[in-house]
Amino acid sequence: MNNIRKMPYRLLRHVLTVMLITAVMLGATYSLQSTKAIVNEFTGTGKHTPPPEGSITVTVSKVWAATGNHPDSVSVQLYRNGSPYGSPVTLNAGNSWRHSWAGLDNGSSWTVDELRVPYGYTKTITGSVRNSFVITNTYTPDEPYKPPDKPDEPGNPDKPPDKPDEPDKPNRPDEPDKPDKPDKPDKPTEPNDPGKPPKTGDDTDAKPWLILMAVCTCILRYVLFIRKAREDDVKE
Repeated sequence: MNNIRKMPYRLLRHVLTVMLITAVMLGATYSLQSTKAIVNEFTGTGKHTPPPEGSITVTVSKVWAATGNHPDSVSVQLYRNGSPYGSPVTLNAGNSWRHSWAGLDNGSSWTVDELRVPYGYTKTITGSVRNSFVITNTYTPDEPYKPPDKPDEPGNPDKPPDKPDEPDKPNRPDEPDKPDKPDKPDKPTEPNDPGKPPKTGDDTDAKPWLILMAVCTCILRYVLFIRKAREDDVKE
C-alpha cells in the first residue's frame, strides 16, 4: 500500500531528473556553439569567405586631436592607383572609428582620403598599406581679431640739394662753307644723218602683169562662149 502511494512521487522525481539532465545538455550545446561563433568572428573564419591568396588588407583609423565638438561620423574613400575604388565608408564610434578592406590586389597602389574635412579642423594622413593609414583631424579654432600695429611715424625728409651750378654756354657752331659754283654744261652734239630708209619690199612695176591678166581673162571668156555656141548647134 505504501509503495502504491509512493509511485507518483517517484515518477515525478524521474521526470524532474530527466528534465534537469536535458536542460544541462542543451545549455552545454548552446555554450559550445556561442564559443565557436565568437572564435569564428574573431579569426574571420566560419561563414565569411577567406580572402584570396596573395591579397592584402588596407586599414584606416580616425583620430581626433585637440579639443572641439567633432561630428559623429566622417566619410572615407579608398583609392586604387589614384581612382576611387568602391563606395565611401562611414567611420563613427560604432566601429571604433576604424575600417578595413580585405582581399585587395597586391599589385596596385592603395591610398585613402577623407572626403569632407569638418569645419574648424585640419587633416593629416600618415601611415601606409603595411602599417595602416591614420587620418588625424586637429581642431584649429579661428584666432580672434587682432588690430594691426600702428605704423611708424615718417621721418623728416632730407634737405634739398644746394643750388646747382649754371650750365656752360654752348659753343657757336661754325658757319658752313659756300658750295662751289657748278660748271657750265657742254653743248649737245647734233645727231648723225640717218640716211635713206632701207628697202622693205619689191619695187617692180605691177602694171604689165595686170594687163596680161586682163587679156587672159578675155581670151578665156571668148573660148567658153564659142564652146557653148557649138554645143547649142549640135543640140539643134
